[in-house]
Amino acid sequence: MNRVRSILRHGITVAATFVSGTILCGADVSAREVIAQTPKELTLEQAIDLALDSQPLIAIARSQLSSSKARLTETASTYYPQLTPTLEYLYQRSSYRTGGLTSVSETDRTETAIGLRQKVFDMGLREASVDAARSGVKASEASLSNSRQSVILNVTVAFYEVLRSRELLRVQQTSVERARTTLDATKAYAEAGTVRRIDTLQAESDYRNAMVQLGVAQNNVRLAEVGLRNAMGVSTSDRVTAADVTPARPSSTPDDHPASEYIRRAMEARPDLKRDLALLDADRASARRARISAGPVIEADITGGYRFDPDPGDNRSFIASLSFPLFDGGAAQARVRAARESVKQSEQQLEIARQDIHLAVEEAYLIREEARLRIAAAQSASEAAKANYEAASAGYQEGAQTVLDVITARTQLVTAETNLVQSVYDYHTADARLQRAIGANDRANGRK
Repeated sequence: MNRVRSILRHGITVAATFVSGTILCGADVSAREVIAQTPKELTLEQAIDLALDSQPLIAIARSQLSSSKARLTETASTYYPQLTPTLEYLYQRSSYRTGGLTSVSETDRTETAIGLRQKVFDMGLREASVDAARSGVKASEASLSNSRQSVILNVTVAFYEVLRSRELLRVQQTSVERARTTLDATKAYAEAGTVRRIDTLQAESDYRNAMVQLGVAQNNVRLAEVGLRNAMGVSTSDRVTAADVTPARPSSTPDDHPASEYIRRAMEARPDLKRDLALLDADRASARRARISAGPVIEADITGGYRFDPDPGDNRSFIASLSFPLFDGGAAQARVRAARESVKQSEQQLEIARQDIHLAVEEAYLIREEARLRIAAAQSASEAAKANYEAASAGYQEGAQTVLDVITARTQLVTAETNLVQSVYDYHTADARLQRAIGANDRANGRK
């Protein structure tokens, strides 16, 4: 019996040594190799900054913004005079026969001039084009902001998943230690003849099952780290991971802001909503241009120029024209109808975006508040399960409980500890989704 008590007293230490040996078994690795394989640990802010620098989604959004600005510059250039210097060289040789004689003529001339052309009036075609291009820039700016917020959310959730999987791994490691302690004690009891041999088989099965769950938890950590690297936009072989930190426990006090308040904020701040509004403005400007082009169009231009060589001199003109697509196979009116339908589609897309935002905010809000309430209950359940396990272990030591009682108590404790971990990280991921849903997760203006 003293031997059994000694086993129970030092079981955790023995089991911890066993688990460590299992993880590092056969690891004849030099200290230098271990250091080289150690991943760089990042805080959440560092992981987000790295993602904003590395994610291809951000690079694509920035490129689209640059393209939109270039198109705006190109479109707005029609407001300015077009000044074009020219240098023309002409050499021409021709021959012909007349009355048996061959005549040859040659021309060798260089002409240097400069010309200017200014659009004066076009019934608003330029204005419509510039308005569409300007709205395109606004849409690209909002799209970049939206991409940043999406990347930040993905990294934040992936970061918390790494922390979650590590906490669950610790739960399983402790579970293995407890199962090993129970197995050692049961073997000692069996040798002493105080329990049946079949109890040893039950304890052995429980321990092996705990080892299986430990292997699953270890692999979940590796998978979560791969997911984090992917969310950051770095190679999955890069040795970077989340720092081993524990997020603060949330307050048990419910949020005093209703979901409607968060929905109002989202409708004011969401960048994807601003993008869709800008795209609607661009479609309306394009529709206006199509309507103008389908009717009588008056245009006026001023041109001027000066020839330097040969025969210096200047010229200037004012040109006004009236055109009307009398017959074009219905192309002009088809463009008007297509532009009008594009406006309708953008309006419906805007309504879909509003509905999606409303849903995302409400879902994240409800999940977060449910997780907040669940944490307190899970904490109480974990404490009760731990007390129950300790009582069952003590009773088993005294012969008042069976090995099945200990196994059941350990299983209940693992479930309670797992529920507590899940509740805490469910809260933090839901809060991250809520901040994204209201367009408020990219607060650091200094980020690149």
